[in-house]
Amino acid sequence: MNMHIKLTTNLLAERKGLSAVKQTNLKTKSILEIHLTEKESGIQEALAKDIAALKANGQKMDVKITVEGAKALGRLINRSEKAMGRLGFILQPLEWDDESGEIIILSDDLTGADVPFLVEVMFRIVRRATLSIGFTHHPLTVFDLKQVIGLVQDVKEEVDGADDLLGWFTVRELAILEEEKEAKAVARKAKAAAVAALKPKLVKEPKPKATGTAKNSKGKAQTAGLADLK
Repeated sequence: MNMHIKLTTNLLAERKGLSAVKQTNLKTKSILEIHLTEKESGIQEALAKDIAALKANGQKMDVKITVEGAKALGRLINRSEKAMGRLGFILQPLEWDDESGEIIILSDDLTGADVPFLVEVMFRIVRRATLSIGFTHHPLTVFDLKQVIGLVQDVKEEVDGADDLLGWFTVRELAILEEEKEAKAVARKAKAAAVAALKPKLVKEPKPKATGTAKNSKGKAQTAGLADLK
């Protein structure tokens, strides 16, 4: 299995001695490349150090991943699409029987700080895709994804970096949930306003005022009543 990650961002200062990243600077942008095989490990921490050294934690980045030689790649990427969406990432789907392909990841808020965790997750997905997997098309939940990539077990065994990765999952899930709540609240208000606009407006009619004739009639009746008492 070969996995090549290409990160494109604004121009960064040249930095020597990076351990996991190959940096190429063009006129207006920097390209960061990472090459991985199934034998790699600890990529998350190495990447975090390189991103920090580049002072790129706050930099927005575009991600493209090219994979070769993962027999269940299409199945696992497509089944992970929904779970990754819950983390705020859109995966470009593949053909279900693809063993190689280009994965484009879209995100509105992907920054250098996310890169070590995102690359670790994608690396674990691709590495898992080199093993046997069922042919179901059932989408994975976020918890399913954590199990598939071995994160749940790593947290139990207190593997270095596992708690950090789990925390990253949690933060992104909560952020997306908060956005959904806000969107639902806005939708409810809009619906209520639309319903109110369709309802007929009830206009209160003023109470009829007593006319002069009515007052005179009442006065005459009272006078007649007094006359009868005399």
